[in-house]
Amino acid sequence: MPLSRYFARQPFSPLAAFVVTRPFDLNGDTMVPGTPMPTNGLDERLLRNLYDQRKIDIVANDPAQAPAPPPAAPEAPAPRGRARKTDKAATEAPTAPARYRVKQAGFGGFKVIDAAGVPQGEGWPTEADALKEIERLNAL
Repeated sequence: MPLSRYFARQPFSPLAAFVVTRPFDLNGDTMVPGTPMPTNGLDERLLRNLYDQRKIDIVANDPAQAPAPPPAAPEAPAPRGRARKTDKAATEAPTAPARYRVKQAGFGGFKVIDAAGVPQGEGWPTEADALKEIERLNAL
């Protein structure tokens, strides 16, 4: 069931051919419904305003408005079945847990925290200084 009493309109394109749907005056000429809309000399803003006001509409079988063919999707590899935990562990490189991390201490300060959650040192004013401390501690 449609949610609107209006039909779905084609998206606006300034390159499309238009037809007049309601009478209006344009540059001293009266536009009559059903006649083609001359677009030469009109800017895109005026065309869009007339389209939004439903005074003009896009011609139904306009070749300039034809949708482009969708790009060809690459072929997906065939599924190999269900992955096991041992397969996943074998493909991923083991990573060592981080020994130290930077935590914001509040009021613009930073602390270096070890793996147990214990702060190392008194704190640093910038994150760059805290990262330098982590490098120094990792070198030990």
